[in-house]
Amino acid sequence: RGFGGSHVSDVNFYFDEVVKPYAPSSIFLYAGDNDIGHGKSAERVLEDFRKFVALVEGESTDTQIHYLSIKPSKARWKHWPEMSRANKMIEELSGQHSNLTYVDMANVLLNDEGKPKDVFVEDGLHLNELGYQLWREAILPHLEL
Repeated sequence: RGFGGSHVSDVNFYFDEVVKPYAPSSIFLYAGDNDIGHGKSAERVLEDFRKFVALVEGESTDTQIHYLSIKPSKARWKHWPEMSRANKMIEELSGQHSNLTYVDMANVLLNDEGKPKDVFVEDGLHLNELGYQLWREAILPHLEL
């Protein structure tokens, strides 16, 4: 389930519609990119993610939450330092909870110089086929098949 342009706070607001009815055993959440791209701080993304975790845990403490890290992109490269800080804080939080997993979706999109690879469509923000293939490979080890 998902909707384009969302912030973590939007997922929280619509939690009862996009998460709760499905009683998921696992959740893969990609959010935070739009938040920081629109001026929110890494701390705000972390706090909104904490709220999301609390909402999930309020329904079931058995649900595994996989946070897909914010991706570096050409279009939002100027925001990458703040995005990277948010990723680091969420990774640290995930290490403190058995039901949270941090999935590094960023490093697979960076070249040897630490810049975004050529894995984006013309807008420089959304992934192309190769970019999604790299993401698939990063997510696959976290799926129960």
